Amino acid sequence: MAGLDMEAIERGGFTVSPGYKVYLNPLDARGSIAIQLLNPTQVFPKIDTTVRAFSTTPHMTGKGADLTPTEFYQLIGAADAGVQFYSRENSPLK
Repeated sequence: MAGLDMEAIERGGFTVSPGYKVYLNPLDARGSIAIQLLNPTQVFPKIDTTVRAFSTTPHMTGKGADLTPTEFYQLIGAADAGVQFYSRENSPLK
């Protein structure tokens, strides 16, 4: 979701094919494809699960359990903190 490590790609001599998508933009949760598809609920000033961030239908509608407001907030925080914070520093498998 966070994308490739472009320095490692360059060191390895690999190329990235056209159409490659990054689903969580570092420092830009609102502009990230994943956040737009999930369409998080309102967390502040109070939790309101009837209010969504975008006018689109959430991607998970009818497909299973939605994320909790706290889980939405953690995902947004991870994206806004640069994405790598969650994937590398908070990994439960160390």
